[in-house]
Amino acid sequence: MYTSNRMVDKNVKFISEREIIETICSHFETNIEAMSSQSRKRAVCYPRQMLIYFLVKYTQLSFAAIGDMLGGRDHTTIIRASETIRDLADVYENVAVEVKEITQKMYE
Repeated sequence: MYTSNRMVDKNVKFISEREIIETICSHFETNIEAMSSQSRKRAVCYPRQMLIYFLVKYTQLSFAAIGDMLGGRDHTTIIRASETIRDLADVYENVAVEVKEITQKMYE
């Protein structure tokens, strides 16, 4: 069952969606057009999921707004993508390290 982590955390600095998009695109050497596409290739899906995770965590955009930004995806797709990265980071150290690296890049 989905539990929202959308409550305001006083320790989280909100970052503009533009900064997040630029950081993710740079990190994965891709562009927003590719991530907004309907492609299901891992080289596109994983960066897209990572982008969604950061947009959910560090902005106050609604799930629907994030979905619209990324090619008209449904809000449930946004929820699932965010959960996927969170769950992967809990299980796989390399994903957790990558999340940490991207977070540091955004705060630089």
